[in-house]
Amino acid sequence: MRSFRSALVTGGNGFIGSALVARLVAEKVHVICLVREKRRCLPFDHLSDVQTIEVPSFQTSCLKSRLANVSAEIVFNLASYGVRAGRRDPDELIEGNVGLTTHLLEAVGSGP
Repeated sequence: MRSFRSALVTGGNGFIGSALVARLVAEKVHVICLVREKRRCLPFDHLSDVQTIEVPSFQTSCLKSRLANVSAEIVFNLASYGVRAGRRDPDELIEGNVGLTTHLLEAVGSGP
């Protein structure tokens, strides 16, 4: 049984993320999907209890700004760099995976 009513999801437009978003909505959870850029229709665009927030970057200051008025009880970080062939640059892998997690934690943390 779930014990939360709202969730922030990164990577919601991926295979696993879109399945998670659909499941959360089915469980009556309000979902906030954080996406880097919306180039096409997202898998959850048709779902009524999903809010999409676009960010130009995943830097802490940008995330704090875009998430300033957002409240979620739980965060699912499913965003990942390096999933597509040809996107395996080591520096980008570190920034896109470790850096994103760090920036996200800083942005949603309770500190200043």
